[in-house]
Amino acid sequence: MGTLYIVSTPIGNLSDISPRALDVLKSVGFIAAEDTRRTLPLLSHFQIRTPVFSYPKFNEESRSAEFIERLRAPGASAALVSDAGTPCINDPGAVLVDLAHANGISVVPVPGASSVTAALSVSGFAAGMFSYLGFFPSKRKKIDEFAGIIKSSEISVFVLLIPPQDIMKTLGELQKSFPDCDLCVCNDLTKLHERIYRGCIADVLSELEQNESRHLGEYTVVLRKNSVKPDEAAPPLSAEAMIVDVMVQRGVSPKEAVNILKSENPPLSKKDLYQKALNLKKLLKGIKEE
Repeated sequence: MGTLYIVSTPIGNLSDISPRALDVLKSVGFIAAEDTRRTLPLLSHFQIRTPVFSYPKFNEESRSAEFIERLRAPGASAALVSDAGTPCINDPGAVLVDLAHANGISVVPVPGASSVTAALSVSGFAAGMFSYLGFFPSKRKKIDEFAGIIKSSEISVFVLLIPPQDIMKTLGELQKSFPDCDLCVCNDLTKLHERIYRGCIADVLSELEQNESRHLGEYTVVLRKNSVKPDEAAPPLSAEAMIVDVMVQRGVSPKEAVNILKSENPPLSKKDLYQKALNLKKLLKGIKEE
C-alpha cells in the first residue's frame, strides 16, 4: 500500500512553506489539489513539476475512490493540498483521508500554516481550550443556533471565519449576543492587507469603519467570552421572564421565543417552556379583555 501526505501550504506569504513540504510535493507520484488554478502557481514558483489532479468539494466521493485505487500500488504516494493552509479544515479532504485509513494506506501529516492557530497566537487570549466553529452562518435560525452553542459552552475562546463582505454585519450580530466579549479580528493574514484589530466589539467596528480596505481579504476572528464573577451575577430569570425578554428584545411571538430560548439554552425543557408560553398567552389575553 502507498502513502498519502496531508501537506499544509502558505495562507499567503510563500516563504511560510516548509522545506519538508517542498520535498514531499516534489517526490510524490501525484498531487490532489482543491483547485488546480490556485495550486499550480505555487508549484511553478518552486519549480515543482509533479502531476496535479483536481479534488473539488462537490466531487470528493468519486475522486477519492480514484485516488485510493492509485495508492493501492506498492510504493505509490500522493499529497493532498487545499487552496491555502492545512487541508481538511473547512476544505475538502476528510473523505479521502477516511478512505485511506480504511484501506490500510499510510496517512502522514506535513504540518504548516493555519489561519486558526495563527489568529490564536496573536490574540493574547489564554486558550488552553478553544473551539473552532468554522464559517459564521447567514440565516437567522442558524445564527441563533450558533450563538446558543457559544453561550452554553464552558469553553471561553472560540475561532470563526468570516468572508470580507459579511464582516460588518456579522460583528453586529455578535455584538447583540455578546456585547461584553473581547475580539481579535485578523484580516488577510500574511498577505498584503494584513491587519489585526483587538478589543471590544464596538471599538473593533469603529476601527473597521475607518479602514477603506476592510473588504479585502478573509477574516479569522477569535472571540473570548468574559465570565461574570459570582457576586456580580444577576439572579436567574424565571422561564416566563425569559420568554417575555426574548419577545420584547427580538420582536417575536411566544412560540418563536420558545424556539430561540431552547436553541440558546439546550438544558431547558421545551415542553415546560411551551406550557409557560401558553400560560403567558392566556394571561395577556385576559388583561386585554379587561
